[in-house]
Order: sequence, then structure tokens, then C-alpha cells
Amino acid sequence: MTPNEKVTDTCLASIRRHAMNPEEWRHTLIGALHSGISNDVLKLMHGERILVSCHFTSSSWYAITTRRVVGAYHGRRSEIHAADIEGQNFGNFKGCGQREREVMTIRSLESTENRFEFETGRASMAPIYALSTLVPKLRQIRTKLFNGGNGE
Repeated sequence: MTPNEKVTDTCLASIRRHAMNPEEWRHTLIGALHSGISNDVLKLMHGERILVSCHFTSSSWYAITTRRVVGAYHGRRSEIHAADIEGQNFGNFKGCGQREREVMTIRSLESTENRFEFETGRASMAPIYALSTLVPKLRQIRTKLFNGGNGE
């Protein structure tokens, strides 16, 4: 199994373990690119896989892949390599007060902030567990490669 396949399997297993009723989610998909996000808008690199995607409008969407988080919020497109994520804040992810959407803020190692709108409630577990699993896994692989290993 390649490092990409291991990352994909580990992250999807974590997301699915914590996901409740994903068939009821309105905007968020696990392991697939949302039909509202075209392959022209999000070009995947060789070996890159979709972990989570969410689409509200053409100016508000995101995809978490095995390598990066990319999307648009208020029409502003942004992208961050997952191994460069320093921290994330999911705000009112439970959707208290009948909120169906919230904004996640992802901070890079260089202190740049990227914002992406996400679906609250049960669907919020998908981006939360995607990133909480992906970021340490990629850092682990990067460390092994840096120390002369093969990333496995």
C-alpha cells in the first residue's frame, strides 16, 4: 500500500467512525467530489484523493484532499497544504441557534488564515475529523521522509 493509499484509508475510516447519517447531509460528501465542484475548478494532483467536499454555491465551497484544503468563501479562492496547517477553528460547528452553516478558519505555519464555509451539525464531523487525522499523518510521513525513510 502506498503512503497516499494509507493516508486515504486512515482518514476516511476516522471520518466514517464519527459520521452520523451522512446520507441526510445536504451539502457535504465523504470520499467524493461534490457535483457542484467541477474538475476544472479543482484539479487533483497525481495520487491526490478527495476526503471531504462541500458545496453551497460557486463562491462558497471546499474540498479536503489527501494533500490540501482548497475552496472559496465569499468568492475568494484559497488553498493550503495540509502539512502546513498550524491550527483550525470550527466556531459554532454544532449549529446552535438553527445555524446551518459556519465558517472554519485554518491557520498556516506562516500565520496566514484561510476561511471556508461548512455545513454544521452532524456534517461538521467530516471536516473536523478529516483535518484532525490528516494533519498529524502528513507530518509523520514528512518526518520519516526527512529522516531517510520511505514515508510508510
